[in-house]
Amino acid sequence: MSRRYRRAPPLATAGPGAAVEGPAPPGYGSRVQRPRRLALALLVAWGVSGVAGAARAEASDRAVVERLARIERVLAAEAPAARAWRTSWLVTYGGLTAVQGAGALVLEDRGRSIDLAVGAAKSALGFGAVLLRPWSPVTAVARLRALPEGTPAERRAKLREAERLLDEAAADEERGVGWLARIAGNVVNLAGMTYLFIAHQRYASGWLSLPTGLAVGELQLRTQPVGAMRAQRSLGVGVVVQPAASQGWTVGLVAPW
Repeated sequence: MSRRYRRAPPLATAGPGAAVEGPAPPGYGSRVQRPRRLALALLVAWGVSGVAGAARAEASDRAVVERLARIERVLAAEAPAARAWRTSWLVTYGGLTAVQGAGALVLEDRGRSIDLAVGAAKSALGFGAVLLRPWSPVTAVARLRALPEGTPAERRAKLREAERLLDEAAADEERGVGWLARIAGNVVNLAGMTYLFIAHQRYASGWLSLPTGLAVGELQLRTQPVGAMRAQRSLGVGVVVQPAASQGWTVGLVAPW
C-alpha cells in the first residue's frame, strides 16, 4: 500500500526589513526569564535582610537598656549606704582620736596618759585610712546619670561606662573587706600592744588594747556595704557592647542559578 506525501508549500522570500517567522531557538525562553527571576530574588533578599537587621538592632538596644537600668539601680541603692558607712566611721574614729588625745593631755596619771595616747594614735590611723581610701560607690551613680542616652550609640557608650563604674565600685569594696585590710588592722593593733609592752611595761593595758582594737577593726569591715560586689557576681557577663555599625541595608544574594 503506497503512502501519499503532501508537498510543503515553498517558503516566502522575505524582503528587506520583513520579520522572519519561525520556531524559537532551544532554551531561548529560559534565558529571557532568568534576569527577571534574578532581579526579583535580589529585591526580596534586600527587603528581608533589611527587616532582619532592624529587628536585630531593636533587640540589641532593648538588651542594652535593660542591663543599663539594672546597673543604675544597683549603684543608686549603694550610694547612700556607702556614704552613711564612710561618714559614720569618720565620725567614730575622729571622736575617738579627739577624746583619747584630750585625755592623754589632761590626765595626771602617766600610765593612763600613755594608754590613751596610743589609743588616739591608732584611731587617727583608722580615720586617715577611711578618709584617704578610694570609695567610688558614693559618686558612681551621679557620674553615670550625667551621661546622655538619647540614641542607641549613646546608650551603648553609657552601658560601657556603667560596667566600668560597677567594676570600680566592686573593687573598692573588695579592697575594704579583703585580707590586706584585715592584716593592716592587725599590724596596727599589734604594734600598739608591743609599744606598751616594751617602752612602758604596760602589760595589762597592752593586752586589753589588742582585742579591743581588733574588735573595732572587724566591726568596720563587717558593716561596710558590699552591694556592688554582689551585683557584679549576680549580673555576670553582660551584653557585648561594640561600636555601632554603619546604618544601612545589607543585600544578600539568594538567587536560583
